[in-house]
Amino acid sequence: MQKFASSLRRLTTDRNKFGPCRLRCFSQLAERQSTVESTGGVPIIPAFDYSPPPYVGPTADEILRKRKEFLSPSMFYFYKKPLNVVHGKMQYLFDENGRRYLDGFGGIATVNCGHCHPEVVQAIINQVNTIQHSTILYLNHCIADFAAALADKLPGELKVLM
Repeated sequence: MQKFASSLRRLTTDRNKFGPCRLRCFSQLAERQSTVESTGGVPIIPAFDYSPPPYVGPTADEILRKRKEFLSPSMFYFYKKPLNVVHGKMQYLFDENGRRYLDGFGGIATVNCGHCHPEVVQAIINQVNTIQHSTILYLNHCIADFAAALADKLPGELKVLM
């Protein structure tokens, strides 16, 4: 533990030698647009050409009251004032006031393709217009096609899926 604390102290001290710390970015353009010193110490996220529709649902306070009344205390949240997320688009979430947040806590699906990705939305619509749910008790080509495509990606003799 002492070695870790020493390394951490050295890291934070060394960082100050290099002047204002820059955010880690994937492109030079994004880095120039989001430098901490250019925003007075507050990082910014890149522009995004989308505005969510106006929110007309319950307020965060109304939702908290209902949660307290009807949900178990084991359904907790991590913040004193939790965010009321009302809309998502690609990698962003929006609160009840339309403020945009980068979703750094997304689940499996949103990490891979974002919120409301247009191609995923269209695929869901197409499937639901055909059949919403199927089972292995009946025949449906989708599960067989998917199994064949997945087996094609597996190495060697691994060709049977469960």
